[in-house]
Formats: sequence, structure tokens, C-alpha cells
Amino acid sequence: MINYTALMSDEFFLAELDRVLENIGLEKEFTITELCKSLVTSRTSLHRKITRLTNKSISIYIREYRLQKAYEKLQHKSKTISEVAYEVGFSDLAYFSKCFKAYYGMTPSKVLEK
Repeated sequence: MINYTALMSDEFFLAELDRVLENIGLEKEFTITELCKSLVTSRTSLHRKITRLTNKSISIYIREYRLQKAYEKLQHKSKTISEVAYEVGFSDLAYFSKCFKAYYGMTPSKVLEK
């Protein structure tokens, strides 16, 4: 198998990763195996490249991506916190709130109050 991720520039790789996450990464059933298939790379190569470029594991990168999308959606104030959490791929509202607060230093409800 040709490792296409090794051939991509770092900027293009991150853009492609975000594009894939935008299309399928917000689904709660989404797996890293699916991400590897979409990027035509092995799990090991993906992990090495993500770690080298971001100093984060792939699971943390995906979680932070989902939290950023949740923040954007909460700013529009058109949906409830639970609706947003489920839309971005979190199946446990308490876990979503815990991760959100750890990442942003405030609860999702504070974003809705702003």
C-alpha cells in the first residue's frame, strides 16, 4: 500500500484531515480506522504524523476538533447543549460538558449566556 500521507505537505495533510473530519468525524460512530481509510494511510503512520505536527494524539485532535465545532454551534444559540453535543459526536452529555470546560475553561451554558 502506498502511504499517501507521507507524500503530502504538512499543511495539505492537516487541511485534508480537517476536511475528512468535517465530512465524517462528527458522527458518534466514527472510528480512527475509517479516518485511516479516508486518508489512505496506516494507523501507525497517521499517529506519527499527527503527533509530530500537533504534539497531540489522534483521539485528542479529534476531540478538540469536535469541541471547536460545538463552540461554533453554541454561539448561534439556535440549539440546546444536548443537541449540539450529539451533533458533534458526543454520546454522553456529562462527558461533553467535562471536556468542554477543560478545553475552554467555561461550561457550554456560559457560551449560550454570552
